[in-house]
Amino acid sequence: MTMNAPRARNQQVIWTKMMVLASIINPLINFFLIPYFQRTQGNGAIGASIAMVITELVLAHTSDQHPWFQRARQARPDSVQRDFYVWSDTPDRFAEARVIFKDFETSNWTFDAEVGAYYWHRFYSHQPSLNYDNPAVRQAMFDVVDFWLSMGVDGLRLDAVPYLYAREGTSCENLPETFAYLRDLRAHIDEHFGDRMLLAEANQWPEDAVAYMGEGDMCQMAFHFPLMPRMFMAARQEDRFPIVDILAETPPTPTAANGGSSCATTTSSPWRW
Repeated sequence: MTMNAPRARNQQVIWTKMMVLASIINPLINFFLIPYFQRTQGNGAIGASIAMVITELVLAHTSDQHPWFQRARQARPDSVQRDFYVWSDTPDRFAEARVIFKDFETSNWTFDAEVGAYYWHRFYSHQPSLNYDNPAVRQAMFDVVDFWLSMGVDGLRLDAVPYLYAREGTSCENLPETFAYLRDLRAHIDEHFGDRMLLAEANQWPEDAVAYMGEGDMCQMAFHFPLMPRMFMAARQEDRFPIVDILAETPPTPTAANGGSSCATTTSSPWRW
């Protein structure tokens, strides 16, 4: 794997989401996307073609139908395979963590009768959270990144990135361990692939979201979630105040993360802080 030539700024960007419905997406990946990448990657990257591809990397969890989770359910307790996920004998751990989808879930824990234990999930019960305290999980996600970037993918949208780790006495969001892992991920990508982009999908207030850029050593871009509804509010009210107000609360971004220029944030379209 070698560093690729910088991408042209006027290339078209294709945004793909590969992990929505496995029954539909898996054939799409196997019979269309991978052959397309192989045909167009040139010297190891799609950058030689007319398109740039940004895809979604789901870091925090898998489906409960994923082979990793099914293997974990069959594995012996305390094994590396079982510890790919977070298990507990009680649903009382991490009590300070909010339940995000209260319309559908009453707890962040779901009991698995086959295992005889509860598994941790920050979203829906069919999305068990990966255990990033397990070195094998951290390496497995590096392997996933290597696969797609070696195919020529230009950027990765890091889905639900604030929720990689859980710690007692905290909200289990925006933890130092998460930032440390992202620095390792960025360093790995920079060393082996060069000119690639990481976009943080962190649904947080601006001062928390900007932390996912680090000192220019984590993500190059981040979603500005509080800005999105305020754009619609401003249009409805015919008043710029909601936009001006939230931008005034938005801290500056590091300059080192994007080749010396300002880092970018995005709503549904590119937006620069």
